[in-house]
Amino acid sequence: MAGSPEAAEDPWMRKHESADGDGNVYEEKAKEPSGQNVIIIGAGIHWALPLLEELLSPELFAGIQKCQTDPFHVTSDDDPSQPPCLHGVTGEILKPSLRAKMHRVSRNKMRRWLLEALPEHSVNCDKRLIDIHPGDDTVTARFANGTETTGSCIIGADGPRSGVRQFLLGAEQATPSSVPYVATRTIVTYPTAEQALYVRSAHPINAMAFHPDGVWTWISPIDIPNAEAPETWKFQVMTSWRKSDDDEKDGTAAVRLANIKMRTKDFIEPFRSANAWIPDGTPVYANRMTYWEPFPWDNHAGRISLAGDAAHPMTFHRGQGLQHAIEDVAKYVAALATVKSGQAKLKDAIDEYETEMIARGGEEVRLSKLNTEMVHQWDKLMQSPLLQKGAKKNALPGSLPAQAAASSAHQS
Repeated sequence: MAGSPEAAEDPWMRKHESADGDGNVYEEKAKEPSGQNVIIIGAGIHWALPLLEELLSPELFAGIQKCQTDPFHVTSDDDPSQPPCLHGVTGEILKPSLRAKMHRVSRNKMRRWLLEALPEHSVNCDKRLIDIHPGDDTVTARFANGTETTGSCIIGADGPRSGVRQFLLGAEQATPSSVPYVATRTIVTYPTAEQALYVRSAHPINAMAFHPDGVWTWISPIDIPNAEAPETWKFQVMTSWRKSDDDEKDGTAAVRLANIKMRTKDFIEPFRSANAWIPDGTPVYANRMTYWEPFPWDNHAGRISLAGDAAHPMTFHRGQGLQHAIEDVAKYVAALATVKSGQAKLKDAIDEYETEMIARGGEEVRLSKLNTEMVHQWDKLMQSPLLQKGAKKNALPGSLPAQAAASSAHQS
């Protein structure tokens, strides 16, 4: 959650308002995770890359290379960075690589990188939101540790189960929905350098394959600390399929790992080995695939709004969540700039931001959900948004592909 300071209750807020920055960040976690508590997550920045560059200073943006899952990989403007979609049995290329610039980043590294640009003490931890009190000219956030803070506006960027969204809409309307698919994620260090090199041979950044049985699997390096020591590399290996009754019976990591290996045993290499070689005892994380379609809310004269997964959580198979989050930030910042310059009132600026964001984000939520359904159905895979559009930005809202729209109508 981020707040734009205005009132004088917090000495830091007064100091910050007089500085170049215009907001503070409030995090639920008590401190930055470290060691074994760090959950490593990777994501690609592709069509939103120019927007991110516009948001950051040239000096800061130049550091994006160090945020990559492989900081030694030099990304060019014509990189085959978005991998081919492969037939899981024959190896046939179902859709060629998209040659476009992309940085595949570690969320943890990216967070630390962006913090470099913020003034000291502008990130406040141990701030679990419990209530919001909008006033005539200010809004106050209250936290579980007994503290509160007051500012001119709040932007909730607090994830798929957003507390800010719940305040705006109530628990029932704010609760995301789930899809009937299982998605698992493991972080793997393979026992030998030879195994690591073999697993990475499919693609240097990420690789995916689809099986006619309705199983999808993915490999990507997630942390390359030493380019010359493959035995130190960490990989993110993900698998998904339609949920069955058996998936609900035993949720232990050992059972989940055995299930993954069973479901991927007939895939082409290196996908088969990437899963078969996962060492026993490796934690298997469940990826909770949820979605929530945004609709207009009372933003209290523009003082409370949403962005990113708080505004439009979506399923991940088309890789759009981070792109739209970055676009949200770019447009929210632009809206506040018009208020600061006197060109618009806060309510008008945020109403305009939300109208565009809700239409754009809502369309992608629907498209991504439909895509998740179709990539697990072999007879519909080739007409899925991923195979039709790749990871490109969707066109104007209301532009679902004809075949996809028909499928969506049939399933609804």
